[in-house]
Amino acid sequence: MILGISLLVIISVLCVTIFSDNSINAESDYKAPIWVNLIGDWWLNETVTDLEFFEFIVFLTEKEIIKGSQNETVEIRILNSDSILNSSRGEFTVHYMNIEDYGEGHYPGRISPPEPRGKDIEPEKIEVWLRQNQYFEKQITYLNQHMKLSNDIKIGLGECQEKKAFYNENTKMIVICYELIFDIYDKLKEEFKSKGFTEKEISKITLDVIDFIFYHQISHAIIETISNDKNVKILNHDEYFVDALSNHIKSLIQKDKKQYSVENIALWFKIMQETENLRTSHMWDIHLLNLERLSKIACQDSAFNSDTTINYIQKGILTEQDIIECKSELVEQRQKLEKISNQILK
Repeated sequence: MILGISLLVIISVLCVTIFSDNSINAESDYKAPIWVNLIGDWWLNETVTDLEFFEFIVFLTEKEIIKGSQNETVEIRILNSDSILNSSRGEFTVHYMNIEDYGEGHYPGRISPPEPRGKDIEPEKIEVWLRQNQYFEKQITYLNQHMKLSNDIKIGLGECQEKKAFYNENTKMIVICYELIFDIYDKLKEEFKSKGFTEKEISKITLDVIDFIFYHQISHAIIETISNDKNVKILNHDEYFVDALSNHIKSLIQKDKKQYSVENIALWFKIMQETENLRTSHMWDIHLLNLERLSKIACQDSAFNSDTTINYIQKGILTEQDIIECKSELVEQRQKLEKISNQILK
């Protein structure tokens, strides 16, 4: 049965490839042929296997019968594949900002302190929590084991007077503000503690969100670092591509470690979308926070695993209508992501 359907699809693809060029090119706005969605339905219904579906998507994408997002504008030029390898002396380090002490113990202080410490957060507790779970220390161990850099990159932790995380190109530092960490935890606690979530569960979700944000900034740092090399240029990168690179890099360097939960990231997206009038400076002022971005993250995370994909559909993170396009985009992005990872992974 499966073999018969597979052959039918292949025959249909070949026929459509022959006769569809004019009809597709005649449209001002590209649309995949309606029949293509049947392939996604068969895959989700387990009529075709994960491998068969992957091969179908690769074939249809390469023949340009289907296309991923038309917003993809990333161009990567690599003139000398050894350029980064020959200058890979940098490493990641964690830097707890040592500007002032506060509390009874000696805890590093804020990054940019125009005013006394914020009254709405307890930075000493945040720092104790970070030091206890050793999240950032563990991450730089993975990063330094698997990644080669042309310069050192610091992970700066402290107060910023802003709810932000960002990569500073001038100082080569990824900054994670305590205000942002507190904001994540506080909003999650307000949303879920009354629903029976324990402090431990809320802390786990908080770490998942931090993990997502941290690796996103790692990707910004990677792009900036290798784009500065005279032999490597990455042009017109966008937030969606940075997310894709983030997931790709993390999956390669942490093959045996479970990644952050996309479901927990979805909870955070939901909370922030429902937060109106962000009066203070917040990272979401400049970062996209919408269902399209979340869908792309879930699409890449589920890859060509039908069970994981169905789970995201059932939870409303993905829609069946997006499956063909987003999986085609995965195939289109694959070579670009591999070009970058080949430059920076040991």
